[in-house]
Amino acid sequence: MTKFRILLAFLLLAQPNLAADAKDVSGSSSQTTVSSKPALSGQVSSSVLTVSTALHAIHQSTNELHRVTTDMINEIERQQYVTVAEPDVIGPIVVPAMPIGGINVGPLLPPRAKWVNLYMWQFSQIVPMLAAEIGATQIPADKKALLAPKWKQMKALSNDITAHYQNLIPITKGPDYVNLDIGKQLLPIYDDLKKLKELQKEAWRIANQKS
Repeated sequence: MTKFRILLAFLLLAQPNLAADAKDVSGSSSQTTVSSKPALSGQVSSSVLTVSTALHAIHQSTNELHRVTTDMINEIERQQYVTVAEPDVIGPIVVPAMPIGGINVGPLLPPRAKWVNLYMWQFSQIVPMLAAEIGATQIPADKKALLAPKWKQMKALSNDITAHYQNLIPITKGPDYVNLDIGKQLLPIYDDLKKLKELQKEAWRIANQKS
């Protein structure tokens, strides 16, 4: 994936840093949000348990979304694979060339429709679920000072993920795909998920601290 990041770097330099926008949680956002019923149902007697339950659900959704994003990045990074070999000489005998490895060569291969459709369907299920889980959480009063800023950042990151997912929809309808255009939307999602995982860990530690 590092090779693909380098390929996109020049394109992204001229683009607004959407992942950085997620860090700024104080301003308003014009990014698209998902309307969905909260994934967390029922009432829990302990508000801290409510936060802990939400964080567990967010952890699962984030992991699933990370898997789908990585799978789709791997799909648009595919190149032709060529086996490399060389002959050898042992005394008077020439040993035929034997496979010793392989390299990726040539331009990026076009993404396969069946996999793009599968990954986009998975995005359509998980992205709204993640937004609902973050939005449905009630932060207890005794933890609000510490947790509210973390939650605000998580909401901003979720909004940014949603915006990039919405941008993916028209460019993944096929039948033709532009690898770089898809990658420009996937890489910010990948970066947002890394930040979201760190925030989830910090929020989990705060939520389970004894007052």
